Amino acid sequence: MKVKLGKLVVRGGVDAARQEMLTAIGARELAITSTHALAAADLPALHRDPFDRILVAQTIVEGLVLVTADEMVRQYGVPTQWAL
Repeated sequence: MKVKLGKLVVRGGVDAARQEMLTAIGARELAITSTHALAAADLPALHRDPFDRILVAQTIVEGLVLVTADEMVRQYGVPTQWAL
């Protein structure tokens, strides 16, 4: 969305940059499942952003550590790695 709005420039395109970043850090994508959606719906209303709520739910369901710079996400008590 930010690329389309002109607020972010990504050389080579978003898809190529995504793949390059995943490869560089040895990460993989995690699909959003119905289990994640149900867990997000059960979260307390501490954060209104639905995307962040899904990330929190995935962190809980999958037993992961969430990399974030969003202080509000920390209110959920999930394991986080602070990102700048």
